[in-house]
Amino acid sequence: MSPLYAATLVAHVLVAVLGLGTMTAIGLGAAVARRGGLSWTESASWFRPLLRCSVASLAAMLLSGLLLDLLARGAFHGFWWFRGSVILLFATGAVHGQARRALRLGSASEDRPDPWVSRIEYSAYGMCVLIGAITMLMELKPF
Repeated sequence: MSPLYAATLVAHVLVAVLGLGTMTAIGLGAAVARRGGLSWTESASWFRPLLRCSVASLAAMLLSGLLLDLLARGAFHGFWWFRGSVILLFATGAVHGQARRALRLGSASEDRPDPWVSRIEYSAYGMCVLIGAITMLMELKPF
């Protein structure tokens, strides 16, 4: 294993743990905001930086995963567990887009932000499920 491969693998794992963990924080923060009756302004001030961090982490996951495949001379891209992981990563990005859209729409309608907070919460939990599925595919390599 080359030193660049090992460093890229460490970066990939660190981004997965530290960067994508923000998706859980988004879900928990939205649940607390919804149940605690926090104002939209207070809630949105938490969501914006967490959503920015998580979208950067999604991009870093994609790039580091593709770099790992490149460094392994394409050894992974022929396997369906790798392809499925990439597809699920793009699906996670789509759900992330829904959360960002809910944040924009909630900011535009400050009079009643509750449904938008719920959308952000459910989107965040959906992203967590998708990241969990990716993790299982990457570790179990079922096909």
